[in-house]
This record gives sequence, structure tokens and C-alpha cells, in this order.
Amino acid sequence: MNWKLWENLAPPYSVHAFNYLVPLFTLPFLARVQGRAEWSTLAFADADARFALLSVECGFGLSAAREVVPIRHDPGARGRQLSGVFGAQLLLGAAALLVTLILARFMAIFASHRWLLPGAFFLATRQGAAPIWYFKGIERVRLMGALWILRSIAGDGALLLFVHSPSDGARALFIQGTAPFLAVIGGTLLAYPDTPFYFPSIERGGAGLQFGDHRSINHLEISH
Repeated sequence: MNWKLWENLAPPYSVHAFNYLVPLFTLPFLARVQGRAEWSTLAFADADARFALLSVECGFGLSAAREVVPIRHDPGARGRQLSGVFGAQLLLGAAALLVTLILARFMAIFASHRWLLPGAFFLATRQGAAPIWYFKGIERVRLMGALWILRSIAGDGALLLFVHSPSDGARALFIQGTAPFLAVIGGTLLAYPDTPFYFPSIERGGAGLQFGDHRSINHLEISH
């Protein structure tokens, strides 16, 4: 039996399992605490966050992980790859923010509940920025997977402790976003000790968006 394969498969599958199982507990809790009227608005804001999340994540969990594999023994190339993906996610986050502002201005349900949108945007961008793809590519996914599972447990515990009334909708979104934010920071700190840091830029972000070939990012660095 290929134990190395199972060691690499188990953490991401565990993360996906938690992502599906956790809402089975948090959604009924929030629906009961928020009440029918406030819960419907919170659910709509959460749905907007999910669409923004898909925009920021943009399939990097698969494509970027694939591109890291052939350069996993090249620290410089890995650093440029991280910079390119982070830059691309900054550009995508800016686009998601623009859409959020338009919704706040022109959609009635958001116009009357603008206070929910910062939390929804924060939740989406923090979850979408998780560098799990990087650890998949370098085959060090166990620690990042454990960190992501711990953030799910901590976030759900915080919901139970600090969300008690219909007026706590924005707080619930920020709590749900804070846990992945801390996991993103932890994952980034784990990624860089043996990888050079390159500051994300518009140029590298644009290269990251064209991700058909990781050499576009590396070539951009060499040409400068």
C-alpha cells in the first residue's frame, strides 16, 4: 500500500469533509438565533460571500497546486509562484469588492442591510486566500490541513459563544471570516521560511491569472 499517497490524500479530503459537515451544525444554530427575517438576510449575504469566494479562489486549489509540483525543489520559483497567486487574488478581491459596492448601492435587500456586507466580503476573501494549494504541490499538506480543521472548530466555537440575538448577524460573518484569516496567516508563515518572499504586484498578479503555464510568472521575474 502506498502510504505516502494516503498521507497526502487524507488531509485535503478531511478539510473538504469539515467544510461540508460544519454547516450542518452552524446553519440550524444561526437560523434559530437570528429568527426568520434576519436569517433570510444573513443567508443572502452569505450567498454573496460564497460567490465572491469562488471568484477569489478561482480554481487555484487545483491549477496552482499542479503548477507547483514541477518546481517544488526550486525555492525561487516557488516564491514567484506564491507571489503570482497572491497578486492574482488581490486583483480578484478588488473586483469582488467592486461588485459588493454595486450590490450595496443598487440591490434593495443589500441597501437596507449594508452593515452585513463588510463581514460577507471579509469572510469570502479570507477563505479564498488560503494557500492550501501550495502545500498540496510540495506534499506538505498535513500541517496546513490540521490548521484549517482547527480554524473550523475554533470558528464554530466562537459562533456559539458570541452570537446570541438577531442583531448579531454582522458579528457572525466576521467571526466566520476571522478563523480562516488566522489560518491564512499561519499558512503563509509556514510557507515562507524556506521560500524567498516576492512582493505581489499587478504584473505578477496578471501572470497568475493566466495560469496555463507557471513559466509565465518565472519569466516575468527573470526579465526584470
